[in-house]
Amino acid sequence: MAYERFVDRKDTKDLMQDCPDFVLRRHGLPSTWIVYSFIIVLLLILIMVNYLTITLILLPKDSPVPLDNILLFLLTIAILLTGVAIFSYNMVNKIRDIILKTEFQNLLFASSAAVNSEFCMIATGSKTVVYYDYGFDRIFPAISDDKDQNTMDRFLSHSGLNSTDKEEIQNSIERNSKMETKLSIKNDDGTDNLLTITIDPLKRPSSHVVIRGYSN
Repeated sequence: MAYERFVDRKDTKDLMQDCPDFVLRRHGLPSTWIVYSFIIVLLLILIMVNYLTITLILLPKDSPVPLDNILLFLLTIAILLTGVAIFSYNMVNKIRDIILKTEFQNLLFASSAAVNSEFCMIATGSKTVVYYDYGFDRIFPAISDDKDQNTMDRFLSHSGLNSTDKEEIQNSIERNSKMETKLSIKNDDGTDNLLTITIDPLKRPSSHVVIRGYSN
């Protein structure tokens, strides 16, 4: 099965960067802080170990070993490592919660977009399909299974549309305009099913359109 969700695509970053209407979130701590915190703690531990080593080397032979200083250093190292571990645990949990919330929100939006339709598909002005639902995969299995070609080109070539409708759909997608047409498909039992294909441009991002099929 080809990519059904936008999140499963390999070129998600490129598609987002090419979308000027998408605003990146800037709140919260970046995950790189976990790496920085480990580096800082590691440097502090190395400094303390070097200081303790030099102190022991320069210590006179008859002087007692400063056990208090050694214990203090070990306690400090333990506190630093514990702090980094707690910070990392909280950061990982926050990132996981954000991912889960985003996934659930995507489920709500995807289900809402496909209400009362047989299939739902989202494409860019360059005819790149960035999302299609299970309904599209069910109605056009041969198209979704073939990963060697562009999904929109396969849809226009093998969906049974006549040349006029194909050209109108391509122009509607490229110009980001609204249109409607008819498409006859075969059901699993061999009967014909007439679908109304609609194309609706999105306000944001403005370079994308929603393509849906409705049963008559």
